[in-house]
Amino acid sequence: MVEQFCGCRKDFTAYADVCFKNFGDRVLHWTTMNEPNVFVLGGYDAGFLPPQRCSIPFGLNCSRGNSSTEPYLATHNILLSHASAARLYKKNYQDKQRGFIGINLFAFWFFPRTKTIEDELATQRGFDFYFGWYLNPLVFGDYPDVMKKNAGSRIPFFTRLESQSVKGSFDFIGFNYYTAVYAEDNSVSLESTNRDYIADSAMKTIFQRRYCAETLQDLVIDGLCDNTHTNSLRIKNTHTTKRVSKHTRIQRCIEVQLCTYILFGDPL
Repeated sequence: MVEQFCGCRKDFTAYADVCFKNFGDRVLHWTTMNEPNVFVLGGYDAGFLPPQRCSIPFGLNCSRGNSSTEPYLATHNILLSHASAARLYKKNYQDKQRGFIGINLFAFWFFPRTKTIEDELATQRGFDFYFGWYLNPLVFGDYPDVMKKNAGSRIPFFTRLESQSVKGSFDFIGFNYYTAVYAEDNSVSLESTNRDYIADSAMKTIFQRRYCAETLQDLVIDGLCDNTHTNSLRIKNTHTTKRVSKHTRIQRCIEVQLCTYILFGDPL
């Protein structure tokens, strides 16, 4: 697996070189990776994204892989691949093409589930695990201390030269921001000897998510609303019932306040 990743780093740099050479006269902002902090979890922990590697009990239909180590190994080599491509661009192309190079990360914002110190600390771990996993090496040259402590020998270490290569290897950091979530302490997960990235974070993530449908009738069919009035819908919600107009439209889908919120874990 290590040799495979090293080969991919060389291949990625060669691929980036072709892109810079052929499109650099038109592309001024280059993103080496898009949301790597998510696709490594889907691909190497849960196993529902390519290359579909995972291990029991963390993934489904796992026939190959190791969820405890491979997400960390993949991220390590993603960071080194990014740094290699960025170094190539800055050395051979940036002065002539006048462009910029960076990386895009998947982004939540975390709020503590409660005002307890445990949930406050879990919130900070959320930032360290989701953002710091990539940002700390890019800015400081190493992983967050809490990640190194919780993952132990399963998270790779940067050599001095690797740290220098990754540190500062960007002109910009992009964030694909989706929503805010609640962080809840789950320190009990650290008591297990067989852990993955999620268990190492010792945090439960509780989502509050919006739902869109093509028509209001779809909301009724999906069981989210009661069509009990001729010109309005009555929202199903454990806390509030509110009537809304049939003509509330955002782009091509219907967004109905409160009715559009599916609560996972009921954080309210």
